[in-house]
Amino acid sequence: MGRPPQLELFAPAPGVADPDPTAVPEPAPASEELSALGQRLPPALRLGTSSWSFPGWTGLVYARDASQLTLARAGLPAYARHPLLRTVGIDRTFYGPVPAETFRGWAAAVPEDFRFLAKAHEELTLARFPHHERYGARRGERSPRFLDAAYAADAVVAPFVEGLGDRAGPLVFQFPPQGRSVTANPAPFAERLGAFLRGLPRGPVYAVEFRDRELLASDVIRALAAREIEARPVWKPMHLQPLYEGCERAGGDVSVGIFRQGICLPSSSSLSAAEQDEVIATFRGCARAEGS
Repeated sequence: MGRPPQLELFAPAPGVADPDPTAVPEPAPASEELSALGQRLPPALRLGTSSWSFPGWTGLVYARDASQLTLARAGLPAYARHPLLRTVGIDRTFYGPVPAETFRGWAAAVPEDFRFLAKAHEELTLARFPHHERYGARRGERSPRFLDAAYAADAVVAPFVEGLGDRAGPLVFQFPPQGRSVTANPAPFAERLGAFLRGLPRGPVYAVEFRDRELLASDVIRALAAREIEARPVWKPMHLQPLYEGCERAGGDVSVGIFRQGICLPSSSSLSAAEQDEVIATFRGCARAEGS
């Protein structure tokens, strides 16, 4: 007896069709305990997922079974009514820009305090198109839109801001692994990234996600500084400081790795909630994919 197809998070499984194109999913009933927990969450803390179209959430988010196509088309209002879910990621925008009208429809489906995280078009973060069949004749070629601030402002940022309005959260630039030619000397990449960030329109919250831990270096700190976000390396381990050189110590080299790759971000108790949100959203993606 064959196993049922694995449920997909971002796209319907092959051969799945929407059984009822007029169906409107309803939210799953929430317990009093769950509702009370949602009310206790701090306003600045937003819990959410990478998509709202996962059929496996029947009984948790959605009241009844629905296909992925149905949920993608009409499941967002029910998702947004869950007591704990006040944000969601939009993965579709990674594969190509969407018009402001599409964003506007999503914004109209959620409460005022709901926020969307959207991925920027991948052509902005691909230096060269991967050797994958979906890139067709462009496989292996350089991306002419790599770190093109003008294209980003016009095709990505403008519809994102216009369509979502005050429901817009972070706009994420997700960089795939850049390869040894970049990670061995990240300074040129950081300089170009800094110029790109400076060229983006002011106002939206931007986040940068790296898949190379080597890019979390001082040059990247300077690029973040261009967005008026202060950062610095973590404190140097004591056994590496001249005063304690040669002294007996315990433990391995974990602290050395943290020192070389870690970054300290603003953490003053005087930061406003809005300032905290901006720092968190801008830097959230800057971590290696494994273990993040």
